[in-house]
Amino acid sequence: MGATGAALAPSPRQAERVHLALIRSELEVAFSYLRLAEAEVHGGILTHAEDLLDKARTSHTTAVRYLSVSGEGFDGERAELHAEARELADAIRRTGLFLLPPAI
Repeated sequence: MGATGAALAPSPRQAERVHLALIRSELEVAFSYLRLAEAEVHGGILTHAEDLLDKARTSHTTAVRYLSVSGEGFDGERAELHAEARELADAIRRTGLFLLPPAI
């Protein structure tokens, strides 16, 4: 790689910032799907709610996977993202309870 390529390569700190921004974005997408699913549940459109909840689960899983391979530094921000991921998982579980078939 020439001098120009080396100058354009991000520092490890910059790369970690981008990685954490990607995780935050993935969690925001998951929360958006969750809010849409909750609206569908309240509107009685359960099939569509399940599809949206599946998308929220997929985005949550992706964010957690990215978080598990994040680098060092930014411990406070990483802890905040872990807390958001746990909050999201709990909310997905609660919303999913509305989609379960009634107990006999």
